[in-house]
Amino acid sequence: MVILLVLCGVAVPMIVQHLVYYWQTEKNIQEEMRKSLNDAMDDKADKLADLFKGTVSLARNYYGNEKLYQYLDHGYEDEMEYLVRYQDMQPELFAPERLYYYQISNMIAYTNNPTLVNSSHIRKLEDMEDENLGSGLTYLNVKPLEGENGIRLRVAHEDTDIEKAYGNRSVSLLCRLDYYRQHDQFGKLLRIDIDSGSLEDILQESNLFSNMLLCDTGGR
Repeated sequence: MVILLVLCGVAVPMIVQHLVYYWQTEKNIQEEMRKSLNDAMDDKADKLADLFKGTVSLARNYYGNEKLYQYLDHGYEDEMEYLVRYQDMQPELFAPERLYYYQISNMIAYTNNPTLVNSSHIRKLEDMEDENLGSGLTYLNVKPLEGENGIRLRVAHEDTDIEKAYGNRSVSLLCRLDYYRQHDQFGKLLRIDIDSGSLEDILQESNLFSNMLLCDTGGR
């Protein structure tokens, strides 16, 4: 009986105290881990937002660039005239220092102007409503960018066995060039590809995650 009283009066309270302490410690660790995860996610979200803000700012600059409209809307007599004009305009419109500052991997202007010639930054596109942009795709997701009139976010994966220099995956902004009514003879669309390495660097900054993926609402 004495042993039973000792157990009830001393051992049981000690066990209960240790269980409560263990439970509270585990709860505190979980809360600290949850806070660290939330802080890391918020930090990544802020950095991704800043990256996209810079890209949107670049798109706005080109949206109001009248020289780009004139260049894309001009009817060229032959390829030689176009190539001479391209050599003059390419450094001014698509100079690398204009793009790399914004973590841009590539920029392409699409138009249905038949007198142009395809080049590194210019593509002819018969159907200006074709969101595939003339490419065969295994995945495509295009959505309006919230708060930005005329700018859409495009995520795509090209169906090709050849790995391109900038990869088969692309995260881009699409901006319809329709600001200048006097230069509306042909349709014009600007595509700005965000450097995938910059996105991956942001996702891999923290060691709290073994892996992190950007996906759409369907998990793709």
